[in-house]
Amino acid sequence: MNRRFFLSLLFLLGIVLSSTLAPVAAQDDGLNLPTELYVLENDGVVTRYGIGAAGITDVTPADAFVLDFAVAPSDNHIAYRTEQGLSLKPLFSNDVLTIEAETASLPPIRGRGDTLTWTADASALAYTTLYGARVFFLNSQSFADISQANVVSLVWSPDSTYLAVEAQNPDPNAQSSFWWIYRRDNTTFTLVSAIPSSIGIAWQSSVRIIFAPETGGLYAMDLSAGNAQTELFEPSTVYRMPFVRDDGTVTAFANVPASEATAIPE
Repeated sequence: MNRRFFLSLLFLLGIVLSSTLAPVAAQDDGLNLPTELYVLENDGVVTRYGIGAAGITDVTPADAFVLDFAVAPSDNHIAYRTEQGLSLKPLFSNDVLTIEAETASLPPIRGRGDTLTWTADASALAYTTLYGARVFFLNSQSFADISQANVVSLVWSPDSTYLAVEAQNPDPNAQSSFWWIYRRDNTTFTLVSAIPSSIGIAWQSSVRIIFAPETGGLYAMDLSAGNAQTELFEPSTVYRMPFVRDDGTVTAFANVPASEATAIPE
């Protein structure tokens, strides 16, 4: 069973159990979710679990077996990929626009990150391919290709100026990934930096990346200062999956007792 689907199933099971134990009057409110939840089911259909009484709705065609998908930041459109190509569809309409037919490639690795992701303004859509990555620009209806081996996931910077490309580590025993940082100039991409080892990354700003090498420590890299690196925590502690909250706070998993947890600088 797909790991992401399994976690979603457990989450939904918890919702069902909670609603079963809740007072009858509260059942009219539907699913008590903090936000809408989109799930790729085993039958290849993307389902939306709405807020409150919005209910459960299939948002992709029943005859399209979806491989991966991404909902636009505006929550108005969904991009999804099948073996027949890449499509764009309004969430509340049956109209489907084919972005790329048959040549959209396939996601080589799934379940470890975003294989299809929008820019913050929904003007560009990046997706992994068998040869690297590809970006579709909605305004110009054009494409740009990035050649890298074994691409796992893609992460845009907050202002969409940079694209971080995660590539699988060739060492089968390694837990970290390679990260290639590309600068976007209109519809072209230029490689500007590389992180040879990190267990996840996070954009703290449009030019500042937080990364966690497998050997330990937590670092920040400033793309506007010649890729200068700053050690936030020394390598005696191993950190994983850094994340930047909405208020700018940086969090990360670490192999330390909770009583020894320390605030991350800046």
